Amino acid sequence: MLKLYMTSGRTTPYVAEQVTQTFGQDGQRSRQIVKHGGPRRHRIEYLEPAEIRGQVLLVAGNRALHYFPLPEPRIVEQDMLSMSEDEAQGLLGDVRTGRIKATSIGSQLIAGRMAQIVEIRPVGDAPFKRLWIDSQTGVRLKQESVGLDGSVLALSVFTRIDYHPSFHGNEFAPSSFPAAARVGRITSTPPLPNLAEAEKHAGFAIKTPDLPRRFSQAGVWVSGTGRNRQVVLRYTDGVGTLVLGQRLVPNQQRLGAKPLRPLLRQSRRGVVVWTSGDRVYVLIGSVAPALLNRIVNSLR
Repeated sequence: MLKLYMTSGRTTPYVAEQVTQTFGQDGQRSRQIVKHGGPRRHRIEYLEPAEIRGQVLLVAGNRALHYFPLPEPRIVEQDMLSMSEDEAQGLLGDVRTGRIKATSIGSQLIAGRMAQIVEIRPVGDAPFKRLWIDSQTGVRLKQESVGLDGSVLALSVFTRIDYHPSFHGNEFAPSSFPAAARVGRITSTPPLPNLAEAEKHAGFAIKTPDLPRRFSQAGVWVSGTGRNRQVVLRYTDGVGTLVLGQRLVPNQQRLGAKPLRPLLRQSRRGVVVWTSGDRVYVLIGSVAPALLNRIVNSLR
């Protein structure tokens, strides 16, 4: 089922309506239209709640773009890819070698389609995922992120799906967005296997944010050279994505330099830039004010 999910499931076109739910103090429910035209052609249009209605998340080739219509139109762009062919093969290899355990735990009807339920658990005590995979197409119809205590931290589920969609010519192109300023682009190099390896490339200790349990790290990158090295951490709760960039302020790399006073330099919907201690942070993602304060305070 995993092989079907990573092959046919990624190439089969469809249009679906999806409901997502995150749990906890800052949890929320949302509804989207999901359009999939094949590998790296993916579009999510947000319908509700009202405060995010009209937002669009687009994966177009090597770019991921998030369109925010309010308070003024802007596009947040990232060079972050969804699962590549190598990563897909790596996951299957981890299952074969026992580093990750995949177990079929039953079946269920989702959006009128019969789905096989697969649990994907890393070795040891760690949060894990459940996938509901269409038995015929391999398309993921439902996903849950599950905590150590067995509680569901976040879920997304298709309520209906059409495997015979009609797409407009530029639906998966950045040109489909209305005119808007582009902000917050972070360019990444190939991902590194873990934080320890990233610290070797960065040359400084990496600080990680305090996030709700539903979030897990989904990648780490180091870009630039010399004093311009930047670390990029990507987190996901199975529904949304946060990207945190950090770099040392150049003069802070000299021994004995005084640390910077905390300073919020820029705050726009979807992008926040601030300084704290010896570094500059960039946070990309739509987060509630309480979660933003939690992240900023944890990195002081």
